[in-house]
Amino acid sequence: MIPKKQLDILKALATYKFLTRSQMAKLGIEKYNSNFSKYCGPLLKSKMIGVQDAKIIRLGHIYYLTKKGRQFLMNEISSDDHTFNFVKKKPSLDSNIFHRTYAIDCQIELSISTQEKGETILFYHKDVDNSPGNLERKTRISLSPNNQIEPDAIFMLDTIKGRKLYCLEFEYRDSFSKSFAKAKKYIQATNKKSVSKRFNHPKGHRTLFIYHDEKMMTRIMDKLVKEANGLNNWFLFKTYDEVLSPLRLIKSQFNFTQKKNFFEGWRTVNRDVIQLY
Repeated sequence: MIPKKQLDILKALATYKFLTRSQMAKLGIEKYNSNFSKYCGPLLKSKMIGVQDAKIIRLGHIYYLTKKGRQFLMNEISSDDHTFNFVKKKPSLDSNIFHRTYAIDCQIELSISTQEKGETILFYHKDVDNSPGNLERKTRISLSPNNQIEPDAIFMLDTIKGRKLYCLEFEYRDSFSKSFAKAKKYIQATNKKSVSKRFNHPKGHRTLFIYHDEKMMTRIMDKLVKEANGLNNWFLFKTYDEVLSPLRLIKSQFNFTQKKNFFEGWRTVNRDVIQLY
């Protein structure tokens, strides 16, 4: 048996795969930065978690679950539907680390807002997750034999208005042409109901676009208005800054400077501001 906060860290890593200290603080695991050394130290020593030192790129320590930690959790938690994301090989500090970290921020914001509304995330599949016993990524959706989309995440909510299905695309530093080509594929997916068919959902899905660069988002929205019809509320847009509830570290304590609501403030291509559902 291990202390509750250490178990909470393992569970969180099993869900999100990678977490910084500030992300774990946002999840309510521990608010004092100095205490993470106390709780994570024994887990590192026992090799149940690993760590990336990303201080040089201002992301701090990034923790992840190991195979040994996964096995420990599987023995501790008797839940058939629990996700146990672990890392087989220590990751490198490549350019993808920013996209990965910021996309996890978006997942955390959704999780917090969903809990506050008293609703449920039925599943949250990420592009870095493989299907059990299958090398194909869980988010890969075929549009035709040689055409597919691969969202950063596909998730389903159980809400007071019924079940809602979403694709999420987080755009960090893609070129304009690549980003727009991706958006056009999502139009095909929407028209064909490809995502809904894959997950046996009786209604259409919505696609959420979150852009790190607001200017890029604006350009994409303007071009979609000119070249695509009938998108209505099927495509929704936000910037990363509009999604993120920032934290400040004051005297070793993480504090919210402003709390955001993931469900509010989404924009259609026509600039209407609506809620997620």
